[in-house]
Amino acid sequence: MATLQPGQPAPTARPPSWKALGPPASLSPTSPFTASDRLLPHLPVPPLPQTLDRLLRSAGALARSDAELSELERKVSEFGKPGGLGERLQARLVERRDGEGRSSWLEEWWDDGAYMAYRDSVVINVSYFYGFYPPKEKLSVARYAAQIVRSALLFRRAMLRGELQPDTVGKAKQPICMDSYRFMFDASRIPSTSPADYVAVHRSPSSTSPVHVAVAHKGLWWALPATHGGEPDGGDVLETEEIEGALEEILRGAEGREDEAGVGALTAQDRDSWAADRARLLSSPPNAPALHALESAAFTLSLDASSPTPTPAGRSRHLWHAGERAQEVGNRWMDKPVQFIVWEDKEGGEGGRGVAARAGMMGEHSAIDGTPTVRLCDALLTTLSSPSFFSSSPSSPTTTSTTSPTQITFDLTPVRTSLPCAHEAFRALVDSQVLGYVRTRYGKAEIKRAGFSPDAWTQMVVQLAYSKLSPHPVGTYEAAQTRTFQRGRTECVRSASPEAVLWTSAMKDPASSVEERRKLFREAVERHGANMGAAGKGEGCDRHLFGLRKLLREGEKAELFEDPLYQRSGHWTLSTSQIWSPHFELYGWGEVVPDGFGVAYMVGADNHLQFTLTNRADVEVDGLKGQERNDAFARALLEASEEVWRLWLGWEKGEKAGERAKL
Repeated sequence: MATLQPGQPAPTARPPSWKALGPPASLSPTSPFTASDRLLPHLPVPPLPQTLDRLLRSAGALARSDAELSELERKVSEFGKPGGLGERLQARLVERRDGEGRSSWLEEWWDDGAYMAYRDSVVINVSYFYGFYPPKEKLSVARYAAQIVRSALLFRRAMLRGELQPDTVGKAKQPICMDSYRFMFDASRIPSTSPADYVAVHRSPSSTSPVHVAVAHKGLWWALPATHGGEPDGGDVLETEEIEGALEEILRGAEGREDEAGVGALTAQDRDSWAADRARLLSSPPNAPALHALESAAFTLSLDASSPTPTPAGRSRHLWHAGERAQEVGNRWMDKPVQFIVWEDKEGGEGGRGVAARAGMMGEHSAIDGTPTVRLCDALLTTLSSPSFFSSSPSSPTTTSTTSPTQITFDLTPVRTSLPCAHEAFRALVDSQVLGYVRTRYGKAEIKRAGFSPDAWTQMVVQLAYSKLSPHPVGTYEAAQTRTFQRGRTECVRSASPEAVLWTSAMKDPASSVEERRKLFREAVERHGANMGAAGKGEGCDRHLFGLRKLLREGEKAELFEDPLYQRSGHWTLSTSQIWSPHFELYGWGEVVPDGFGVAYMVGADNHLQFTLTNRADVEVDGLKGQERNDAFARALLEASEEVWRLWLGWEKGEKAGERAKL
């Protein structure tokens, strides 16, 4: 088996079976953290009639005429007939599922189809961000960053030592697949056109070298040794004061210096341009160890010199767009699964007192989904609030010869013409994006009091809100995790169900009674729950249909896959997903189709629901464009949230239950 060469950057050409090169997440083969993975079942192949029925139901909700629906029904019937093309493709997929040496029939296809073969910049449609609430005490950038670095490395060490418990689901606390954790640290996506990108993990179970973090400030990069080494997991982590001293050294060294045209901007380009520029960098011998230092770092830390507008939207853009106008793009390495970003905030501190450090994380999504990094950040921020985290060493920053950072020096001659183009292209990219931030006046507590799932309630709010902007329901994607299976990641829940569409129509119909609206809402929520349950069991329709399409042979053609309604039903105008952490003020990512919205939301707070809305600035839909469209959707979400609240809880405020709702 091919391996990554110690001390060398990852190869440009993707190695065969690149995922097999990634070392395990735990160095202990008996660790409970990963021991359950091999006991999990393989991802199923659902029965073909079941998938086609799910497709018809969901796509039928979006039909704009009886003729359009009838045509789809005809093509589904033709595809699924006995002995037809659908059955032949199904047999091939079952054969693939049952093949030797494959943990998942989907994994390899999905890695490339959803991520590695994607050629635009990863920033908008692949990466995501979390913004942390401010620390309770006023901290300097170096102090807060040092705490984050130490806490993250303690998590890494505990993971590698097998001291962590696996993630679980359900009341029975069923362990789920932990495989993606091996791509969290010491990893980097590698741009390649031979044949596509991949993720390289520079962690060797036999290495006892210290672990380093790559630190960026004003477009320059440093390697900071952050552990003492001596053990395969990197050994003991430096104390906070030692890390702080090293970061202070970096900040002092850059005082009075203008920002460099940082090499990190190259990673924000489209993937083909970045692959070409990475090859150009490697044409100069000094750049090989420099690239390796960045790609092999446990994670990156960006110490930004600029401060965002002190609003949720301003801070979100700073995290997502490398500064509100991309001015910090040289301080990013967009290929890293974990980038911590720290800056001096204009409001700062609890209650907005003075100036203090704020922070967040940006993640590259191709080999690891959001739930593992939520766990990392939750553990990190919880650790920071624990008195046992802080060392007993002196409170003043200290450095030694072994902890002093080393500047990572590039020969930029081969990319002199590329760098300004990369900066300009990224500024244009972020200028093409609009971002809005919405919080409702109530949250999980009120929804639970009404007797509903907060997630299903919120999905119905999203459906009702969008119906205020458009006369037609649209394809809506909600991510459901399938980590109860080996190498499972996600499946799609199609939230725009027939039941949801009937309910939104009733909410807009003045003749509809409260009783009818409530009945339809309950049916829509129950359908959503059933669809979510099916998706979690690997029985959604989208991944299955994706697999069937992949098995078409030369000369085979399925009318179904070319049907306009079929295609529209999988055009994710609303791409939605939720995570939750009590430590997160911000969370978001980009729309996945040009005319769509990214809808990142959180439902875990008792007193509010939270949405981050993203869309293209230059695309007009239903007479609305850019910021105007984003603002209209934000207003519609607030209106819809109030209408649903009044439907179920407004009567407690004095309205009569039998009266027609005045919504």
